[in-house]
Amino acid sequence: MPSRPARRAVLGGAAGLLGVGLLGCSRSSAEPVPGPEVIGTQAWGAQEPRRRARLVGPPRTVLIHHTASANVADTSRQSAYDIARQIQRWHLANGWGDTGQHFTVSRGGFLLEGRHGTLDAVRARDGEFPFGAHSASQNRTALGIETQGTFTAALPTSAQWGALVSLCTWLCRSYDLAADAIDGHRDYEQTACPGDALFARLPDLRDAVDRELARTPSPATTRR
Repeated sequence: MPSRPARRAVLGGAAGLLGVGLLGCSRSSAEPVPGPEVIGTQAWGAQEPRRRARLVGPPRTVLIHHTASANVADTSRQSAYDIARQIQRWHLANGWGDTGQHFTVSRGGFLLEGRHGTLDAVRARDGEFPFGAHSASQNRTALGIETQGTFTAALPTSAQWGALVSLCTWLCRSYDLAADAIDGHRDYEQTACPGDALFARLPDLRDAVDRELARTPSPATTRR
């Protein structure tokens, strides 16, 4: 396991789980951070969850995944809705209470809420988010983003990449995270996710988000 994730595991493991995740955090009166359009669960036709995820937080990581689905040519809004519904069906079939990840980025660059309650939690600015089901060791401490497609060799579309940068920037601002909080699923689990090609571009993603954060930084954002 690379040294960088190992360092994060030490910092985010015991301290994140015991010192933050179990105790929670106080409510904030901060205004929501302006961000990109995110299509909510109701708009894309999600099923009602079997059970609502409890709120935990604050997150220490934004974790990037790929859906390992086909790299479809259809980049329409309807196609984005279709993949969101399909993912929820997969996850419900696994016995989970709802979609496992917090957000999905479609190949057309549409951003969709995954797990119910995520948008409300981000906008509340109280440091909380719904307990996830996207990375066994990080569900309490990581916001999960599914990027539609298989990126073992191919890369996200340009629209998808731009949307991913916008989403990560918004989440980092909303939760006072620095760009180096963005990691790949394989940093923490034995998995090929998010694919060799996308994983290799995560430094570029952090750099792009860092530049955006520098334009209008959050006063509380600090390097970890």
